Amino acid sequence: MKIHNILIFSILIILISGASCQTGSKESTSGPFVGGFVGLTAAFVEDAPPASGLFQGESFPIEIELTNKGETTVKAGDVKVNLVGTITGGSFDLTKKSASNEGEIYPIDISGGEGGYEVVSLGNAKYKPLLSASYSPNVIAQVCYPYRTKIQLDNFCIPSDDRNPVGKGECETDSKTNLVKSGANSAGPVQVTSFTESKGVGYVKVRVDINNQGGGDVINCGTNERDFVTVNLPQDVSCNFEGGKGSSGIAKLRDGHAVLNCEKKTSNQGLAYLDKFDMTLAYDYMQQITKTVTINKAD
Repeated sequence: MKIHNILIFSILIILISGASCQTGSKESTSGPFVGGFVGLTAAFVEDAPPASGLFQGESFPIEIELTNKGETTVKAGDVKVNLVGTITGGSFDLTKKSASNEGEIYPIDISGGEGGYEVVSLGNAKYKPLLSASYSPNVIAQVCYPYRTKIQLDNFCIPSDDRNPVGKGECETDSKTNLVKSGANSAGPVQVTSFTESKGVGYVKVRVDINNQGGGDVINCGTNERDFVTVNLPQDVSCNFEGGKGSSGIAKLRDGHAVLNCEKKTSNQGLAYLDKFDMTLAYDYMQQITKTVTINKAD
């Protein structure tokens, strides 16, 4: 009986120890952010516009709900909502074709708190012509807003410049190892998907892969220029940007993807050690939403 109890006790200790090791391993590879590929979401309010009705000579409302599901605050007035397509043609009278958010839309947080939301009104629309049969046009809205993605790597290796350092360092540089782990990017549609480093003499070579991971497009809300992402890195890092070298500049996405080749200066006569590496991506993002409205013929 005693042997049986000892065996059970030993198995419990092994199970608990294993669970602790797994938990520790998960925490060690988890980054500081919630993460995810969504910034703002946009959707037509259920009955604004309604799916169908008798709208000849009668108006219907158009309202869009904006919800922040990312980790960047959107300031008041920063979201540009524009109606486009058929609804803007001569068949409809519109109260207005564009609108902006009136208040700040706050982000989600690491503790699991939900982000803010706001309903933006685009006034009312009225179909003017007389119908001989029902008609089902699309109501299309484009939603454009500025957003940022923060990146924090806690596993960046600063190699030793000493050819024969005494002792064992904390890390080794390996150009095949992607340093981007879960939670290294803050939640947002444009992300750093790969970050690798290789050792040089007095510097570290860095390759950064940037991708549009969301369902929309990177488009400047004011100029309609496409695919430009502003990248900011530490001062001791120099990257090859569209306009030259520096610690900040413009990365041009091609088919949703950009690659930056950079160098970080190092001066370490001691053992290799792990350090933090921060960078920020800033961009404007556009999403398009559509709802079909059936205008029924009046009897």
